[in-house]
Amino acid sequence: MFIIYPKLKQMEDYRDNLNYIRGFIDSISYINTFHNDGKSYTVELIRKVNSDFQDTIRKHFNKNKWLVKTEPVVTNWRDVLKKELRHYFDQIIAETFIKTNRQILFDERGHYKQGAEKLIEKIRLDDDFYIDHLLQDKFLDCLENIVGEQPRLYRVEIDWHPKEEEYEGYYEGYCNDFLFDLGNQILFLHFGGSD
Repeated sequence: MFIIYPKLKQMEDYRDNLNYIRGFIDSISYINTFHNDGKSYTVELIRKVNSDFQDTIRKHFNKNKWLVKTEPVVTNWRDVLKKELRHYFDQIIAETFIKTNRQILFDERGHYKQGAEKLIEKIRLDDDFYIDHLLQDKFLDCLENIVGEQPRLYRVEIDWHPKEEEYEGYYEGYCNDFLFDLGNQILFLHFGGSD
């Protein structure tokens, strides 16, 4: 059962909401990962280290040399996340369209016909297909149960190889990372992947 709390202050109080969100994004990750594009989705509640975002994220990943830049999001947080994260929620639309319209998209050799890729992209981004908006709105509602209506959101950029000699391991091929500042902890959002 999904529980909604009014104002939560302790990490333990977030547990039910976090477990629900993790299950939800695990499902989205599964239906939006196909043979050509693996996606990763993470929502983590992390205690702050030294009241510093970089120290907190470095400690969380156990990486001492990664450079972590944060930039406050000054516009509506829901609008920003909905725009920035859409392609992590809508790949299922393109895949379904491809599987159900093979005759108009592929030639007899199995190659895309001229204009097929543009048509797939148009279908994927068409606002008349409601499923991706439904999934995103549900995700954002779940986040709001934890962070409140007017949280402090930051865009996060992680440079995992600032210098070749300081290389500490691979992070992602591409990603959209954000964090919510919740006082003595952060809610870290990672949406990434690799082709």
